[in-house]
Amino acid sequence: MGLFIGTVVAYVSGNFLVAAVLFIADLIHTVYVTYLLLVGQYRDGQGKIISYPNQKIN
Repeated sequence: MGLFIGTVVAYVSGNFLVAAVLFIADLIHTVYVTYLLLVGQYRDGQGKIISYPNQKIN
């Protein structure tokens, strides 16, 4: 959420290069975390795997 807010603030203030860098970083982070969630490899702060109901973890 912070990267998105930073992107909007940078864009509104006219810092388009900073906005683009923040947007790309946010996009990469979102895709990476979504991938980890879908394949069952995302772990919380205590090291427990976060999965959706009935997900088979190998």
